[in-house]
Amino acid sequence: MPEGKLYAWVATESGLSRKVRRVLLDEFGLEDDFVKAAGYWKLGDTEE
Repeated sequence: MPEGKLYAWVATESGLSRKVRRVLLDEFGLEDDFVKAAGYWKLGDTEE
């Protein structure tokens, strides 16, 4: 990761977004206020 403050924005499948957020916070040490992770769809759901 680059030095200094880093803002991460994640937009993906709901379950994956939670996992990516945890990795960014726990493994890379990003600050909670600088991570936005949003699930825009749920695997297996269809709009019919």
